[in-house]
Amino acid sequence: MLARLRHAAGHRFQFLPVPAWDEAVQAVLRRPIEIGVVDPNLEGEPRAQGIQRLRALFPSLPLILYTALTPEVARVLLLLGHTDIRQVVIVRHDDHPQRLGDLLVTEAEHAVSHCLIDAIKDLLAGFPGDLRWAIETTLREPAAVQSVKALADRAKMDRRTCLRWFAKAQLPPPSVTLTALRVVYAHRLLQDPGYTIEDVATKLGYAQTRSFTQNVREVLGRTPGEIRLSHGGDVRRCLGITTGMNRCLNEVHEHEEGQRNVWREKARWADHARRGDVPGRAVAVRARAGAGRARAEDQLTAR
Repeated sequence: MLARLRHAAGHRFQFLPVPAWDEAVQAVLRRPIEIGVVDPNLEGEPRAQGIQRLRALFPSLPLILYTALTPEVARVLLLLGHTDIRQVVIVRHDDHPQRLGDLLVTEAEHAVSHCLIDAIKDLLAGFPGDLRWAIETTLREPAAVQSVKALADRAKMDRRTCLRWFAKAQLPPPSVTLTALRVVYAHRLLQDPGYTIEDVATKLGYAQTRSFTQNVREVLGRTPGEIRLSHGGDVRRCLGITTGMNRCLNEVHEHEEGQRNVWREKARWADHARRGDVPGRAVAVRARAGAGRARAEDQLTAR
């Protein structure tokens, strides 16, 4: 069946075979999996539990059930009737390469990354094709690109050119935009009970969960734990319309600029302190404090 899938998919998809359901769960947790093509016979005897487990842990993951029909499998299919799997394909019955390829493409449209790409397509409309492709690839593999240079390299351009394209589109710098998109991706994954907060941070390429938590709070105004308690599972609802996304990006950019200004001010005062050169505002405060002490001393003398 794997050979038939690869023939049907061509260059559009890559497949990661796993020998057991535990390995399937780990693959979803750690790898950029967009679709699951599952067979009840994975571990030999046809069973529904492995597929039910995947569906319960990762409801955001589209699943296609692809199997050979036997009396035992038919009973499993009846048990899976309530798992909301949209597509069932029977080997050598309705798995013509054209149909199977079209089915993979159709189900991929329900993947979280594809919903994100669809939501921001208007924002990227003026970008050159290579840059659009690089951003889309980054959303499909969110841990793969962690810097503006890496994005520019994928788009086959230098870093300055990449920055200019974002400025021309009236978007914040690439680092801010990609951070916001990564956080929106995280918003949907956090609704799946199979992911811990640490799992989501790792899947999106964060070296530290604390950095991930900080980015989520900056973009969405809530911690990952608070998001887990909410029920806003639809990524389209989280994104809103593209103008809302643009506003979100700008708010994140303004927040980061504000943080930079705070640190610049602290660095300036530290520099003055090292040189013994106190800024004018501090001089004024000290002058007022000196005047206050002089008045107090005059009052004591008068008494």
